Amino acid sequence: MNDKMYVTIEEIENRAELHCHTKMSAMGGIISAADLINRAKSLGHTAVAITDHGCVQAFPEAYRASQETGVKVIYGAEVYLKTTGDPGALFKVTLLVKNQIGLKSLYKLISKALTDNYKIRPIVLDTELINCREGLLVGSACTHGELQYDILHRYNYDKFLEIAESDEFADMMRKADIPDWYIASCKKITYIFPKAHAVSYTMTAFRLGWFKAHYPEDFYIISLEVASYGKRSGYLSYDLPKVKDELKEIEATRGKSGLAIITSTYNNLRLRLEMLERGVGVQ
Repeated sequence: MNDKMYVTIEEIENRAELHCHTKMSAMGGIISAADLINRAKSLGHTAVAITDHGCVQAFPEAYRASQETGVKVIYGAEVYLKTTGDPGALFKVTLLVKNQIGLKSLYKLISKALTDNYKIRPIVLDTELINCREGLLVGSACTHGELQYDILHRYNYDKFLEIAESDEFADMMRKADIPDWYIASCKKITYIFPKAHAVSYTMTAFRLGWFKAHYPEDFYIISLEVASYGKRSGYLSYDLPKVKDELKEIEATRGKSGLAIITSTYNNLRLRLEMLERGVGVQ
């Protein structure tokens, strides 16, 4: 195994980023589709995927930028997937469009998620994905993906790398018509979290820490209102006993539900608890 935690851009040939968020991803990205594509071109990439959170609003701008730069856009989305096997679980998957049929499939899934299955966020049911996945490549998304959840919480990470680098795993992907260049890139993985992603999280942590220290009321109110999608009847309305009761309930059932649901709710409750115990703002 390569001892390096990551490789530099210059060491990667014919690379295409398959998971990118633009400013159309709420709390997930700040770059425009055009700037993202221009950046990809400046790095020598010939293609880049747009995978915003549960939406496709960046596609028109991405198309125009693609025409101007010659960088191919791989259209897609990162969606919240609700599984029937575990009704409480909510995981993320990436959907990448292979052709025009796949584009139509993606539009159908996103439309239904936004109209029929919207609950705090747009949700795709696994049964609907199974029935509408023609022309789509389905990936395991970020650390809130089901595969990553299993790796981090149920299996040994070194064992996962051993499986990922095995010929058996490569044969399975070839049988599924996965191209050889993608299989080769999988075998080079030695770090589960990309360097750029880790750096952005570190920068975000510094910024949030600064606001929490110097403008605590603004920080807590904005964070919790965003988490409640602008509703004052959300987390900001919880008093101390309610927050503690809900935290205890989650802690008692932790591990019996999906990581995404527990992490989001639990973290927001902890933030409200911190706000109350500091005596900041809305009580």
